[in-house]
Amino acid sequence: MKPRYDSANYYQNIFKVNTELPCYIFANQYRNPNSPSRRANWHEELELQYIIEGEGYLLIDGERFDITAGDVVVANQNCVHFTGTDTEIRYTALLIKSDFLTFASVDYGKVLFETVIKSERMERLFSDVLAACGEEGRTCKKARVQMALLALIIELREQHTKGENASDSENKKFAVVKKTIGYIRENYDKKLTLEVLAELAFTDKFSLSRSFKTVTGQTVVEYINNYRCDRAKELIRKGSPINEAAIQCGFNNMSFFTKTFKKYSGVNPSEYKKK
Repeated sequence: MKPRYDSANYYQNIFKVNTELPCYIFANQYRNPNSPSRRANWHEELELQYIIEGEGYLLIDGERFDITAGDVVVANQNCVHFTGTDTEIRYTALLIKSDFLTFASVDYGKVLFETVIKSERMERLFSDVLAACGEEGRTCKKARVQMALLALIIELREQHTKGENASDSENKKFAVVKKTIGYIRENYDKKLTLEVLAELAFTDKFSLSRSFKTVTGQTVVEYINNYRCDRAKELIRKGSPINEAAIQCGFNNMSFFTKTFKKYSGVNPSEYKKK
C-alpha cells in the first residue's frame, strides 16, 4: 500500500480524482470513533476542511484544536495532522496543489496559516470553489475553478496568516519523525524496536521518543500498534482469517493482537469480522 506522504500521486492513483483541476476535493468525509482511517498523515498540498456537521478535533503536530460545524480548518504543508471525533463529524476536504500555489506566488512553505477559522467570508469562498468544481460541462470550467481558488487563497493569505513557518530545529524534528513513520509503514509486518528506528533516523531513542510524541500525539509503540491494526482491518475486510491477518501485520501473539485490536478499534477482531 502506498503511504499517504507520497504527495499528489496518492490522490491521483488511489482516489482517481480529476487531475486537470488545481485542487482535489473529497466531499462528505464522515468519521466516528470507530472509523477505519485512524492514523495521522501529511502531504505537500495545503489542506482546508469545511466542517459540515458535528464536532471533533484536529491534531496538528501533536497539538489539539477543537472544531465544530461552520469552521474552516487549515492543515499547513507537511504538518502531521489527523481529523478525529469522540462522537460524529462530517466535513469536506480541499487540497490545493503545490504548483498552483507556486504559480500564484504564495509562499505557502514559509508561512503558517490560522488552524481554525471562524469566518462567513471564508465559508462562502470555500463553497464557491466547490461549486466551480462541480460545474460539469461548463465553459472555461478550469479557469473558473482557478478564479474561485485564487479568491480563497488571497483571503487566507491576507486575513488568516499567523506567522513564519517552523525553525530549522523544528524542521529537523519533523524530518526525523517523517522518516520513522515511513519506515514503519513499509515494514509494519516485521519486528520493530525503538533502537532500530532511532538508528535508521540517525538519532537516539530518547530524542526520537520525545519528537515522535510531540509531532504525532502518540508514542512510537502506539503508532506501530495502531497502524498494524489498520492493516489487519483491511485484510479482514477482504476475507483473510483473523489469525493470518494478525501474523501478516506483525502480531505473533493472538492474545496480544485481540487486546490491541479492541483498544484501537472498539471491538475485538471476531466482532469486527461479523460486521
